[in-house]
Amino acid sequence: METLVNIGNSLTLKAQLSDGEESLPLSVNAIIRGPDGISLEEVLLAHVGGGLFINVSLTMPELDFITVQYVVLSEDQLTVDDSYSVGLDVFRSAEMVGVGSGSQSTPILIENEYIVEVADVSY
Repeated sequence: METLVNIGNSLTLKAQLSDGEESLPLSVNAIIRGPDGISLEEVLLAHVGGGLFINVSLTMPELDFITVQYVVLSEDQLTVDDSYSVGLDVFRSAEMVGVGSGSQSTPILIENEYIVEVADVSY
């Protein structure tokens, strides 16, 4: 999902695990990457109930866009639990929309694999 955000505004990172409370004591880690695919930061999301995990501690950096990859961690908070799929959000700077070449796609490199393309959108 792609969301427009003003630079400096709070980012709402959220992940819903389909099995709700049954998923506990698992946790969700968010890996934030810049347009070049390099990891900028990692944060844990807090469980707020019913398998919903949220974090609002980050703000939109001065970048065209960032990706947020959500991974579910086992009880030790070190091992990825492969029984859950990896989620992905894209946050695009509202100030940067329409800047640049217009209708080209920007490939996002994550761990040496092109996994998604985000179209540059002009409004």
